[in-house]
Amino acid sequence: MTEKHSASWARIEVVQRSKGQSAVARAAYHLATRLFDERRQEWHDYSTKGGVQVVGIFGWRNRNAGDLWNAAERAEKNKGNGQWKASAQTAREMRIALPIEIPDKDLKRLLRGYAMWLHERYGVAVQVAVHEPPREGSQNRHVHILMTTRRVDDSTETGLGEKARELDDRSRQFDKNGRPIPSRGSQEVRAMRDEWTTRVNRALDKSGSERGRVDMRSHKERAESGVAPPMRKTTHLGPARAAAARTHYKAVAEAEAAGKPAPDAPAWLARMQRDADLNRQLRSIWEEAMFEVTKHRSRQEEDQAEEILAMLGGLVLAFLKPTAKAAVEETPVPAKSPPEDPERAKMRAEFDVGIDPEDPAVGKELDTEKRGWIEVEPEPPQRVRTRGS
Repeated sequence: MTEKHSASWARIEVVQRSKGQSAVARAAYHLATRLFDERRQEWHDYSTKGGVQVVGIFGWRNRNAGDLWNAAERAEKNKGNGQWKASAQTAREMRIALPIEIPDKDLKRLLRGYAMWLHERYGVAVQVAVHEPPREGSQNRHVHILMTTRRVDDSTETGLGEKARELDDRSRQFDKNGRPIPSRGSQEVRAMRDEWTTRVNRALDKSGSERGRVDMRSHKERAESGVAPPMRKTTHLGPARAAAARTHYKAVAEAEAAGKPAPDAPAWLARMQRDADLNRQLRSIWEEAMFEVTKHRSRQEEDQAEEILAMLGGLVLAFLKPTAKAAVEETPVPAKSPPEDPERAKMRAEFDVGIDPEDPAVGKELDTEKRGWIEVEPEPPQRVRTRGS
């Protein structure tokens, strides 16, 4: 069994005007530079932001970020009256975790190759920038890959032509037996994910990493393929419950230090702790069983191996069977979070992303079991916008 590397997470999203977003603003943040937004008639200045390695712009005529992303904005105008389309989608962004053990030289080669693969497969222009961990001790190294939603076409006024519609297709499809199959868009996302997995694991092999290999599949997919134990599904905590959990653990520590009885955990937190304990037991049983299966198969004892697998399946079903306990009324969680800093509120509206989970002001999420393409929340940048030139 190959361990799953901690950098097995990523997110893909679309830059949308309907959410008040701008491809130029997004590009300026990624590159830690200052770009003028022709549509908004304002500057987006991130030139004071540190920890950014610009890998490059691929598939564009002059590799100039301001030219590229203003062209992407201009390409989304109504042909009849020349007005900006209010609901236009001007760019597509991928944010992918990067293993910190890959040397910079090999990392840039990896990212350039992947960017060119995206350009050649979809015909879009691609911008790549690496953001280093935001603070000492953090391993949140990640890459921002920004792509145009339109294919590069030098015969047009903007340099961009038709949309790469295969990435937008979410139509329902069925096979000859009437069973649903993934849409074209879902298949392309999987292709992008699989291509990245192949390339990054090749780089990890070269680096001699012993931290496992990147695997973007959901835990369910990994379990079905036999490379991970079945696990009870857990719930991802939001900021309010994460804060409530930290408050509870602090109260428990203070009570123990004072020699007093520890307070009871809220019902939802107690349930999460039980599920975590159950999953640890499942993993222990599965790993021991797989060790025995491997040992028997090495001796050509297939019958014994199959018997262990059958017993393992029964145990897993017994563990995962829901209990018939009466529902316990949950302790309410505060609906409101502390007031958000105005500058952070602007960033959240602009980029439609959350705050860095490693930020002490927000706190880490407790549920770390990630499934497939999930949200990655980069550090909040310091944003300066000034109107006019």
